[in-house]
Amino acid sequence: MKKYIIKNFIAVFLALGMFSMHTLGASVDKLIGGENGVDSIISDTDSTTEIKLKVVETEHRYAVDLEYPAEGFSMTFNGEAVWDVNNYEYEVNGTADSSYSFDCKFINHSDVEVKVYANINLADGVELEESVQYGDSSDYLAIPGTQVNSSNPSSKTMRVQITPSTSSSWDAIVKHVLSNITPDGGIYRLGSLTVTVEKGA
Repeated sequence: MKKYIIKNFIAVFLALGMFSMHTLGASVDKLIGGENGVDSIISDTDSTTEIKLKVVETEHRYAVDLEYPAEGFSMTFNGEAVWDVNNYEYEVNGTADSSYSFDCKFINHSDVEVKVYANINLADGVELEESVQYGDSSDYLAIPGTQVNSSNPSSKTMRVQITPSTSSSWDAIVKHVLSNITPDGGIYRLGSLTVTVEKGA
């Protein structure tokens, strides 16, 4: 019986100690009475205090999708390339669009902003002029995080534009490609597009 009483005494003592520690940091508003008290309470005397929740730490998660044309970044040369049996090279004659544009859509499922950069690497000897258009920025694509309970995730579009260089033509490019690049399933690879995603501001 004595052990039981002692344990409960300690528990009560600790509880009172914790209570006193909490009250030391309390804020006090003198709602009624001021310094010396009053002899009656006015019926419309009240006070409002905000109820707040402090979130100590939030763990962000990142997920970004890339959407691009189903056929990839493919350009079509409408013409012919004929093998010259005397000079052992292709004679090329045809047409192509003056420039090609491809849109890449980035979908940010993250709760915070991400930055997207793109870099185009051309195969050796391929004389093309390429540009990446980010829209509102010349350096990167900034995609804000998706808001809570949003019906759609945040997204932005980047455009890649490709044209022959001023010193070349599609005929010359096709001739070079046929002579120097091994086809993959009938498709000649002119280069590659590398996309980098980084944490935003």
